[in-house]
Parts: sequence; structure tokens; C-alpha cells
Amino acid sequence: MLSVTNSTISNGGDYGILIANSSEVHTVSNNTISSNGYYGINCYNSSPVIQGNDIYSNNVGLYCASEANPVIGGSVANRNSIHNNSAYGVQNVNTSLRINAQYNWWGDASGPYHTTTNSSGLGNKVGDYVDYSNYCTSP
Repeated sequence: MLSVTNSTISNGGDYGILIANSSEVHTVSNNTISSNGYYGINCYNSSPVIQGNDIYSNNVGLYCASEANPVIGGSVANRNSIHNNSAYGVQNVNTSLRINAQYNWWGDASGPYHTTTNSSGLGNKVGDYVDYSNYCTSP
């Protein structure tokens, strides 16, 4: 099992963290993940637990593909700050899974921006198939 904790992961070429093709539950907690070329965290065919991180200034904060099914936050105690990523805070391209990204701070008290389900949200954009309900109104 991989555990990335209390680290600063910045200025990577493509990814800050890549978690791929693993049936083990990996943990990414209490890190600063910023300014990576494309993805702060790339989850591919894996289901990590992502909690207590500050994820910002990436193109996409968290990218989920294939059978990736991470828990991103999931409770107030485990919330992440996901903000100021240029394209998406969380993007899930798998249409058969809905990612649990509840109880996170998205950069604004109005929650994340989603084109149809929260078009008045001023926080970081979320893609389809992301459950961002119960978002935090402060970091």
C-alpha cells in the first residue's frame, strides 16, 4: 500500500501523483499538490483515499479514468481544498462510476461550478459523474 503524507508535490512535468492499475487502497493525505503540468493527481484504474490535501494551480486537480473510484474527502474531517485549478478541480471521464467528492472546499462558499447542476457556483469547475454534494462553505 502506498501512502503519500505531509509532502509538497509541485512543478511536475505532467502529474504530481499517478496512481494506476492497483487493487490496493492507497492514501494521499495532508499534502500540498500544486503547479503540476497537467494533473495534480491522476487516478487510473485505482481507488485511493484522498484527504486533507491542498490541491491548486494544476490544469486538473484530480483526474479519474478507467475504473478509478477514489474517495475525495467524503467527510468534513477528511475534506480537501480544491481550488484555482485552471480546467477542473475534479474531472471523471468514466461514465459508469460516480466519484465521491463530498465535503470539500472548492474555492468559494457557493460551491464548485458545474454547467447544469450548479451553474451559479464560483468555485473550481467539476466534471460530470462527480458527487460534490455537501460542499464546505469555507476552507
